[in-house]
Amino acid sequence: MVLWVVIMNRLTRSLYIFTLTLLIMGLGIPLWSYPNNYQQILVGARSAGMGGAGTAIIGDGEVMYYNPAGIVGTQFDGISISVNNYGLYYMYESSRQRAGDSLNPELKHTSGVLIIPTATTMSFILDKSSPDPKHFLSIGMFVPSRVDLEAESTATDGSYIHHVKNWMFNYIYQFSVNYATKLNRFLAFGFAVVVTYSKLYRSDVFFHQDLGTPANSTMANESYNFKTVALGFSTGVVLIFDRVKIGFTLKSKQLRVYSESNYSYVVYGENPEVYWGLKVNYQRPWELYFGVMVDIIKDRLMFALDFKLYPGERQVVVDAPGLRVEFERANAWNINAGIEWYITKVWTFRCGFFTDRSGTPKFEEDSFKDINNVRTNRYGIVFGAGITGKNTVFNFSFTFIWGKGHQKIKNILDFTQYGITDLKMREFVITIGTSYWFDSPKKQSPAQANPAPAVNVTPAQQR
Repeated sequence: MVLWVVIMNRLTRSLYIFTLTLLIMGLGIPLWSYPNNYQQILVGARSAGMGGAGTAIIGDGEVMYYNPAGIVGTQFDGISISVNNYGLYYMYESSRQRAGDSLNPELKHTSGVLIIPTATTMSFILDKSSPDPKHFLSIGMFVPSRVDLEAESTATDGSYIHHVKNWMFNYIYQFSVNYATKLNRFLAFGFAVVVTYSKLYRSDVFFHQDLGTPANSTMANESYNFKTVALGFSTGVVLIFDRVKIGFTLKSKQLRVYSESNYSYVVYGENPEVYWGLKVNYQRPWELYFGVMVDIIKDRLMFALDFKLYPGERQVVVDAPGLRVEFERANAWNINAGIEWYITKVWTFRCGFFTDRSGTPKFEEDSFKDINNVRTNRYGIVFGAGITGKNTVFNFSFTFIWGKGHQKIKNILDFTQYGITDLKMREFVITIGTSYWFDSPKKQSPAQANPAPAVNVTPAQQR
């Protein structure tokens, strides 16, 4: 009988992992995001519910995306997965006449609805036979959702039919291996190796059809397509006190392992500019995180606050004969803040706020072949809840994001020049996440089910 129970438990665990793997492989559609904003998506259902404040939080595998040292709060081997449902993304361009487009004074971009696994982690206690485990391992896969923004508009002034279309998306796949250790009762250290595959694509099409003289009709298209495989690292520490935890994280700029790209600028009737087989060095900047977590009411009410800095720099993205593309970033910093309130042992309430400031500096109207085409500061509020069971936890959150800024686009009357339009955006995000622990708390040794005081992990953080 005991053997049968063991076999069924292992079979159930294997089926659970296999099902989640199929979901990741079958639904792994990528994410669209602006290359100049850094918090386009908040990772992990629990941390997302607190506005993305996770640098000083000790918990399960999903905290590895905020601080590699945070996984020392892992109490049981387990797996977690979060799913983002992008219900609506809406972006609105106005004042396009500033770019020479008097016929199409505004343009609306919208996205569809997708439900995709975004962050999956498996966590292991490497020395769980010890009364006070000190070594932890998490393996994570970050597979963002894709939101393709498309906008299309046609207008006429009686002499010309004027058509404009924009299409852009960016996506990233990320695989991480994270190790963390408790150095002593007050200090934990973590280190992660990160492999990233990213793709950035944009295409703009402009068309003028001369109703009276078809020979005067003009069509132009500009597009770029960058693909990069890169390697980076992330390291962090957590200082552990009675009711306060302080976290520091450093994420490196990623080194290019492989890249390919193409760029084309075509005005029909003229010689096109087409470049293939270009090497791309497009990278996120160094990232510095500082976070504080305070147990306001022990085991019941927690407040977390993060400050995140993204240093500015100018990158030469493409440097080839006849084509040089640069990407300039200004210093950008963001704030993430949130609370977690355990109403009962089962029900949890969360809320938070975050900023997503652009790293793009102000740009000039006449700049050319520069992919700094959007400068939008975004802000978001989040409300969420959680339900905790014997071996599982279920988290849910709703996020509303708004922002405004400017976009650099082609001058409709002169395709070699650029203009600037006003821009505003709105986004609604529903995040759902679940975690499953392979071992029931009742099956753990007393030392594991009730960690030594030196670990200083509250029940709220164990979840």
